[in-house]
Amino acid sequence: MTFGPNDIQDLVVKAYSAQSTNSARTQQALANILGPSDLGGCRAKMAHTFMDSPREERSTPPWAAFVGTWVGEGLEKAYVAARPGSMAQVRVEVDLPSGRHTGGNVDVLDPEVGVLDFKSRDGLSAIQHDGPPFKHVAQIMCYLLGAIQMGLLPEDAKWSLVYVDRSGAEPEPYVVSGSFEPEIIAEMEERIAEAEHAALFRTEAPRDEPAQLCARFCEFYTACRGDWQPEGLIEDEASVKAADRYLAGQAMVREGEALKKGAKADLQGVEGSTGTAVVRWVQVNGGRVEAFERKTTLRLDVKPIKS
Repeated sequence: MTFGPNDIQDLVVKAYSAQSTNSARTQQALANILGPSDLGGCRAKMAHTFMDSPREERSTPPWAAFVGTWVGEGLEKAYVAARPGSMAQVRVEVDLPSGRHTGGNVDVLDPEVGVLDFKSRDGLSAIQHDGPPFKHVAQIMCYLLGAIQMGLLPEDAKWSLVYVDRSGAEPEPYVVSGSFEPEIIAEMEERIAEAEHAALFRTEAPRDEPAQLCARFCEFYTACRGDWQPEGLIEDEASVKAADRYLAGQAMVREGEALKKGAKADLQGVEGSTGTAVVRWVQVNGGRVEAFERKTTLRLDVKPIKS
């Protein structure tokens, strides 16, 4: 059999696609188990994971993920070789304040430096200008908390996000470091709770990533955003008004959630009666939600038309 350039191209793509598909992280995601790298991410994606929404195969080969994985593994080996007291791929288990439990592998644990997590990107200017995204900070904060809880690091240990330019244009990494911040963990848990609520009551969770990025990388893109547009113009006045009312209702829900969030902050530690309302705090036991039973339903979907 003769292999031409196109045949070899297909073989190479299949090889690295299979490597990415069979990775431990990918298999964990397919099992609907969320780890530290997921918990600070898109709330809509978490909700669809909890609901076990239909996944779709991505048409774009996972080259960026493959390169990122191998760059990270190479950096881990190089760092540990240069720092013999450090360790790569250290498993940590984390008990969050709510009672939720998670765990994951730290890229590098250096007793003198702290925990390090390598991130590869094409160019570093965006990170240098805007700083690390919340999901990266939440992820490494989980790792640091786990390492402290397990006695691997002291309570004043540091974390470092190490960003490298995989294009090779910038040879030096950009590093963001810090200490443990319980506020980050609290915000992450609030986001998890929002995703759990959306999954349980079949409401829409906030989409925290731009649609263009979702279309390229998220396996829940169709389930979350939809790619089907109905044909035909709705002309009857009652239906048009009903659709407008639905959109107005969505806007009111968003406004209401914002009001509730502000009021919740002002009512911290307050219990009793105002004469018109009873205020109390009810403890809701935490726990990891891996999946929900989904019943067959017909869900109304009304969205504003983008001009």
